[in-house]
Amino acid sequence: MIVADFSASSYLKHPQDARIPLFFRMLRSLDDQLIHALSLALNEGSAFDILDEDHLRSTASALARLNSLLHVSAIFEDGVRIGMTPAPSSGATFQSFLNRLREIQVRAWCLQYTILKVGIAGNPLAFPTAETDLASFLSATHQVLGLRKCCKASNKIFLKMMRVELLKMKKLDNWEDYLGQVLYDLHGLKLGVGIEEVQDHGCPPEKLEKKNAVQLVERVTALAKGIPMKDLLKSDLKTTIEQMQQAIGQTKSTAQMMYNFKNFTEYLKRPIHPLHLYQAFRGEIALDAVSVNTSDNSLAKHGWFFLLGMIALTKFKGVDLNRRQTPGATDDLRIAATFIRLQLQFTPENWEAWFRLAECFDYELDEAVLWTADKINKERADLVKLQRSSIHCYTLALSSSINATVESDESDPLCELFHNFAMRLYASSREPFAMEPFHHPDQERFFIESMGTGTYRRKVHGEMTDYKVWKYAARLFRKAMDRNPKDWK
Repeated sequence: MIVADFSASSYLKHPQDARIPLFFRMLRSLDDQLIHALSLALNEGSAFDILDEDHLRSTASALARLNSLLHVSAIFEDGVRIGMTPAPSSGATFQSFLNRLREIQVRAWCLQYTILKVGIAGNPLAFPTAETDLASFLSATHQVLGLRKCCKASNKIFLKMMRVELLKMKKLDNWEDYLGQVLYDLHGLKLGVGIEEVQDHGCPPEKLEKKNAVQLVERVTALAKGIPMKDLLKSDLKTTIEQMQQAIGQTKSTAQMMYNFKNFTEYLKRPIHPLHLYQAFRGEIALDAVSVNTSDNSLAKHGWFFLLGMIALTKFKGVDLNRRQTPGATDDLRIAATFIRLQLQFTPENWEAWFRLAECFDYELDEAVLWTADKINKERADLVKLQRSSIHCYTLALSSSINATVESDESDPLCELFHNFAMRLYASSREPFAMEPFHHPDQERFFIESMGTGTYRRKVHGEMTDYKVWKYAARLFRKAMDRNPKDWK
């Protein structure tokens, strides 16, 4: 009704002196209606239930006419900017009025989108690519508002709405091209991928809250999986991941998580059972674990903790050997192990997490013996524990990977698993370790003789011999060669 009044003869026939204050009163009333309608459209799921298609069409038409009217102020502002039109004498008042018009325009575009969204949903045959159409509408509007530095108007309502809407779209191709600029305008985050570079839209970044960071985890994790890890460390996406983790904060342990962690820790301390090694080839080894139900489940489901662990582990791998002797050089290795253990508390069936945790133990062992022989001579028991933990992790990884498929084009982690496991076994069988991780003289128990005439002592189960270890390692090497026959190592 208000938009129609702008073109009504009763309004147009008013003298200009009387029409200007009338225009402002109508505009103020219209803005009040926009604020109320937009609040209902964005926050009330049933707000459009009472509107039929004719009502939707008339509302969309009215909003289009309103946006055309408001765009006059943008054209005038452009004329002032390039010197075609003289600037008003009262600059501060004029700028305040322009800002108010920008806020009205941003709210009108937001309401227009909600109307179009409902209309498209009601006509699926006419819009076979509905999500792409809606995303393109949002992107085009964002581009126009951004170039004029209007994105921050009305408390960034358009940017916040666009972020929520894009995250809901599951079938949108190249979603990072649409979302990248939004995240940069809202929080100063850069995804580092996409066709176009982000532009400065004059939006002061605001702090990333945990709720918003959690909503981004699925998309950002999927994006990171498609980038080689070495390239990820050099990209803007790594910085974004770190900022997201700062917003998410530390994960609080629950009773279920502590139960799983205790079981895993106790298992890694056990002696190596030969039967378990052979059962791993058939996928028959699994740990006792319970399901964890916390607010961080969604993070673990998408592999967020594993991603953080891999970033830290890759950083450690990339450190030059000479720099590893400096204090703090192994901090990344400890961080990697912490995040990977956290991932396993939620998803104990994740074979690659077990594999990478085994790698952490291997690197920790290398650091202990690479620079000095003191630990070999004085702390040999600790080195044996590290090797056993590594072999147990490799065993669990091998068992869990029985039906695994490799999605990465960067490398073949299954081939790495077979090769590294074989190398760990072979190295533990040779000097200076000399099969010690496979021996367990402290595991003797008393047994009753079959006739009940007495008792005797023996080990609870047999030990791996060097020949069995080499044969087992050879089988793993063959599996690695099947996946990568050109690797001479």
